[in-house]
Amino acid sequence: MSSAIYDAATRAATGDLHGATFLGGTDYESTKQRSMWIAAYTSLLVWQVLLLALYLFAGTRSRTDEIAAITAAGGQVNPKESLWADKCRRAVRAARTNFILVLSAVVVTALGFGPTAATVTLTWVAFALGALWLVAEFVADSHWLRLVMSVLHFPLIAVVWGLAFRSRID
Repeated sequence: MSSAIYDAATRAATGDLHGATFLGGTDYESTKQRSMWIAAYTSLLVWQVLLLALYLFAGTRSRTDEIAAITAAGGQVNPKESLWADKCRRAVRAARTNFILVLSAVVVTALGFGPTAATVTLTWVAFALGALWLVAEFVADSHWLRLVMSVLHFPLIAVVWGLAFRSRID
């Protein structure tokens, strides 16, 4: 067995391999990289908690039950029955979008030239903007809200993507 392979395997097994979490290390290369992964993981947790809330408020109504309820009510349906379920659906959609965008920014940055202070800051700003978006979905149901939040959120992630593939000046 080659000495270099043996050393790498030993370092990975003992946890001395820093900065190679995909290869079995137990630590991140920098606190910047760790901070970005925390943003992605937190957005995943927010999305999952909102999914649980959706399942709690949505109940087990099927489409045939809704049609039967509308027919029984004489064509009128009580909008308060599904108010929280609709709010949760919109918030889940916003949380899912936030998670996908933040995760893509983190992965692209990790695979590119690595995180910098700018990419970490922009990722956390995108996370905060996404959190504001899902709170706003609980307050208002407006397509203009979604348009404005998308116009703010998507270019921010595009900037992080651009910084991930910047040309390094050494």
